[in-house]
Amino acid sequence: MYQSKDDVYQSQMATIRTRKKADGSTSYLVQIRINRDKVTVYQESQTFARKQAAVAWAKRRETELAEPSAIERATREVHTVKQMIDRYPVEAEKARPLGETKRRTLNAIKNSYLGEKVDSVISQQVLVDYALWRMSPEGGRSSRRRPAMILRTWARCCRWPGQLGAMRSIR
Repeated sequence: MYQSKDDVYQSQMATIRTRKKADGSTSYLVQIRINRDKVTVYQESQTFARKQAAVAWAKRRETELAEPSAIERATREVHTVKQMIDRYPVEAEKARPLGETKRRTLNAIKNSYLGEKVDSVISQQVLVDYALWRMSPEGGRSSRRRPAMILRTWARCCRWPGQLGAMRSIR
């Protein structure tokens, strides 16, 4: 329950503060802090233009963070696709050297828009969209086999820790 006291709304973990901007409009700052043994273990904040959106987001985030191991997932280290591709040849070449085609394909992925994406936003749909883009004229018209190689390589990268473990189904 959010209690109003001097334009501050508080719940178990979230605090919503009303703020006046320089142009006179109002914004709502939601702050979530989680303490364990008097030590802050997690905090995040978000600003909204509407109070209703701020309250809804605070409730949703509180519910998400109340799940077991949610704080650990929220504070885990994130990796870009570029970082994962840099790591892949090092580990894959322990078994056998990479071919020239695979190396060039990995470099193409690394230097494309997909290379800058963070692992937590990667889904099967993002990979399929990338494969379709690669087969289009603006993506370089790669062969139809190349997206399949991208997906196989991606499935191998998914063995590493993090949210990408759920992506194994892409095989």
